[in-house]
Amino acid sequence: MNLGLRDAIFLGETLTKHIHAAETKPLSEADTILREFATVRHARALEVIGLTKGLLSIMGSKSGEWMYWWFPINAATVRNWALRVAGMLPFMRRKMAWELSGLGRR
Repeated sequence: MNLGLRDAIFLGETLTKHIHAAETKPLSEADTILREFATVRHARALEVIGLTKGLLSIMGSKSGEWMYWWFPINAATVRNWALRVAGMLPFMRRKMAWELSGLGRR
């Protein structure tokens, strides 16, 4: 949802630039503004999709599978402890909140 809201905000700015450029330049040159917007927003969307896939791969560890036959702890336990430790560190909490909010991807 944050991605859609940002797209709408930036689309308003881009359309304003396009309209002003279309008044003074040929339409083909003014259309490059819209193409650049589409390219940038597409790249940002791919970043968000990558972050989502990474989070889902971390959270999708099954609790019944052992990491190694000689190591009697499953992957879900290691994941849970790693997330717990990361959540205790203030800089990691800020980083996670920043990444999840999407504010770094303008």
